[in-house]
Amino acid sequence: MASNGLDEPSGRETRLLVLVVAVAFAVLLLLARFRFPGSDLSAVSSSAAPLSGLAARATFDDMAETLGNVLARVSPMVVVVQLEPATAGEPAARAARGRRAGGAGAVTPAGAGATPSSNAAMRLVPALRVRPNLALVYLPAGMRPVSVPGLDLPIELVAADAEHSMALIRTGGLPGADGMATPLRTFGGFAYVALIDATPTGPTAQPIFIGRADPVIERHWPQALTALGANSNIPAGSLLFSMAGRFIGMVTTSDLGNAIVPVPAIEALVTQMAGGARGAEQ
Repeated sequence: MASNGLDEPSGRETRLLVLVVAVAFAVLLLLARFRFPGSDLSAVSSSAAPLSGLAARATFDDMAETLGNVLARVSPMVVVVQLEPATAGEPAARAARGRRAGGAGAVTPAGAGATPSSNAAMRLVPALRVRPNLALVYLPAGMRPVSVPGLDLPIELVAADAEHSMALIRTGGLPGADGMATPLRTFGGFAYVALIDATPTGPTAQPIFIGRADPVIERHWPQALTALGANSNIPAGSLLFSMAGRFIGMVTTSDLGNAIVPVPAIEALVTQMAGGARGAEQ
């Protein structure tokens, strides 16, 4: 069959079009090399978690700064007290009435009347100011609170509750320093808190995570305590504050291990002890 003369020009135009496209692509690549000389074409692998970089992560420095701020805020509310074995003539459980400094039941300086063999039983505990001049401290059986050498802070035992292992002490007044002013009245756990402990130079703070915190009925307490669960090794007498500086409670011993005495129970105990002390003084 004879050709109509259109096939050859059509094939030539196709070849010219492909050549123009190839030249244009080569020119674009050359221009890109001049425009971005340091670039290198490489395959980019997709991240396994593309949004992971958006998650905020607190660093150790952030935690340290937070604890420093908490300690600065709560330090005026905390009094460091030394516990030492009570002398034979002054059992701690007897101190259920008010005592005046200088009287027969006045608290003596640290170490007075204690035997060398009892020094190992001494320990420092933090006391929470529940009034500008009154503080609540954990007081195990057979112990008494005394001032810490070097801190020069007078301490007077006002009342003691042997059943709950607590004591109310009078110390130097500090206006505005009241840990019960803005407490955290309910605590549900699953949060980092600041554990306030005592050192010879003042209170200190460390972070601790409280997981499940269930209310437990303790026969010695009219209100429910808060079980510490896996954190039952927290020392009795420690004070717990939120990271915002609000008082959560005091750690004490219970039948189920150490537990938190919450704010309502502390308020009731302080009211009872302070009222009993005033009645004994009259």
